[in-house]
Amino acid sequence: MILLHTCASLDGAPSQATNALLNESFWDLTKYLSDDDAWEDDLAKIRVIFRWITSYNVKKMKITETPPPNTPLEYISKIQSGFGNHAQLFYIMCQ
Repeated sequence: MILLHTCASLDGAPSQATNALLNESFWDLTKYLSDDDAWEDDLAKIRVIFRWITSYNVKKMKITETPPPNTPLEYISKIQSGFGNHAQLFYIMCQ
């Protein structure tokens, strides 16, 4: 069960993820965000993933180069182009 005093630490965790993780695999990013040593239960891990996704203003992100395939940045570019959505990104990361 998530206690209220832990929500602040959960919500702050995504801001510690570097932008370099956008060019890594979904597995690498998800592993970083859902670190077993940091979060005890699945609900906490899901909240961190959700907060990471919602921490980006996808429409205002500037993607200047073609992103590597099968990366979070590639999927964000698909969202910008209308070929993806936040719900699908959340689904991919929670698999």
